[in-house]
Amino acid sequence: MEKLKKKLKNGLTKEIWYYPNGTIEREAYRLNKRFHREDGPAIIFYNHDQKVLREIYYLQGQIHRIDGPAEIYYCRAGEITSEHYYINDQHHREDGPAEIWYYNNRQIQHVLYWIKDKLHREDGPVYIHYNQNNKIIKQKYYLNHKYLTQEEFENHLIKKKLNLIK
Repeated sequence: MEKLKKKLKNGLTKEIWYYPNGTIEREAYRLNKRFHREDGPAIIFYNHDQKVLREIYYLQGQIHRIDGPAEIYYCRAGEITSEHYYINDQHHREDGPAEIWYYNNRQIQHVLYWIKDKLHREDGPVYIHYNQNNKIIKQKYYLNHKYLTQEEFENHLIKKKLNLIK
């Protein structure tokens, strides 16, 4: 596999790897040998048809993106198959699930909630699996990466409502 390295402004380096047929296999941006790019994904993987397979956003060597998913996977047809949110190299999202997986029709298959790299959700299940009719078929509850049964979780909510715990 052939590789091309190109210096950009501000010390950024762009590397491009090629398939034997000459099409791009992946490209990566680095600053001081660490993956880094402020205006787009730092690593992009392509299939033989030059459709994007995966994008990963990095800042100074850490998977990181504030305004959207930091890692995105695509199927061969170009549809998104999963989105992963990271802040400072940790699974993290406060305003929704940090992992979203899709069926081929772009309907949500399952979601996971992460806070600072821990499975955690205070207002519902941390893991929700849907069937292709958008019906919930499985749920799991976690607080601070500790598994709870649904009953334990509901008791936690009642205690919290009664201000017995913070």
